[in-house]
Amino acid sequence: MNSKLADDLEYVRTIAEAGQEAPSTSGRFATLWFLLVTSALLAHWALAKGFIAGLDERWAGAIWMTMGIAGGIGSFILRKTASDLPGQSAPANRVDRSTWRVASIGLFSFAITIAVAVSVRSDLGVDLFDAIMPAAFLVYGISYAATAAFSKEAGRWLPVIVSIAFACITVALFGLSDTYLAAAIGTLLCWLTGGARQLLNEPKSVV
Repeated sequence: MNSKLADDLEYVRTIAEAGQEAPSTSGRFATLWFLLVTSALLAHWALAKGFIAGLDERWAGAIWMTMGIAGGIGSFILRKTASDLPGQSAPANRVDRSTWRVASIGLFSFAITIAVAVSVRSDLGVDLFDAIMPAAFLVYGISYAATAAFSKEAGRWLPVIVSIAFACITVALFGLSDTYLAAAIGTLLCWLTGGARQLLNEPKSVV
């Protein structure tokens, strides 16, 4: 066992013996993706509403592709900066990393499948892309629930409730341009109730 892992396990043990919970190390990732996803949703909504002169929804693909690339690069950089944060070995953080990793792969695969299906099948319209939003909120809810289950704090379930609520709202708005605005609001609320708190409580040093 290397010294870094030993120090981290000692930190987790100290936290547990004090009757406390190891703080989340995911706040910076949640903040990055909140900024990117919300920006993309608002830009897509503006395109759909015709608020940007000379541009229409045909540019939406470029917006989402840019968001994905920026998110990938940003996450790579953040993984480097977060590698020294204490508490990485805590069960809640290990589950959190695995859950969000699978969630990201699943949503990416879902979106690509829709893009391919819409491209090759004439009976499908671009409105099918709207299905990504309720799917994303359901995935958010499941991912937040996975780590909330480790906590005694009832507030950890707030982003789960918000996610499920906006999964329903975006289904109700399916096919309407305002579903992108609703999704942006939902993403903001998920961050305020989840990611922002994780960022504020992020561990700073090994004790």
